[in-house]
Amino acid sequence: DDDGTPELPVSTSQAFARLQKVKTFYFLAVGVGVLGFALVAVPLQFNLLLEDKYQFGPLKRGVIESLIWVITIPTLPFAGKVLDRRFRDDPAKMMKLAGLFVIASGVLYLIGLNLKPIGPLVLFIALAQAAISAAFVGASPIIAAVSPFRIRAQAFAFFR
Repeated sequence: DDDGTPELPVSTSQAFARLQKVKTFYFLAVGVGVLGFALVAVPLQFNLLLEDKYQFGPLKRGVIESLIWVITIPTLPFAGKVLDRRFRDDPAKMMKLAGLFVIASGVLYLIGLNLKPIGPLVLFIALAQAAISAAFVGASPIIAAVSPFRIRAQAFAFFR
């Protein structure tokens, strides 16, 4: 403030109530929930597929899941750079690109899960996980852009 007295901190409940009024933040929260489901539930179900259909033991399933993430994780800095550049040019285009990543992951899952040989199956699942993870990377700039500055920290905390 101009008179030198510090502002009182905003409580979590007040911050959440304010953030719910921001439509972009609300829909982003729903979208991140879907992405979180894809990042957690899909690998779990894939692991069960490897156990039931391919009769792979825990070690082999763990190695396969690790290989998927070895392919996925290096793509994230590249995706972050692309999405950040797109956000700086036009935030709406960045959101569309993130949406395309979600669509691409769905198509890759659909194709991959119909393949019988394990090699191509793992490759398609890895590409799908990379696409869905890339979409998740795009959430941070949107959170920062639509959150009022006094409650920005709480906004990020809701997604972590």
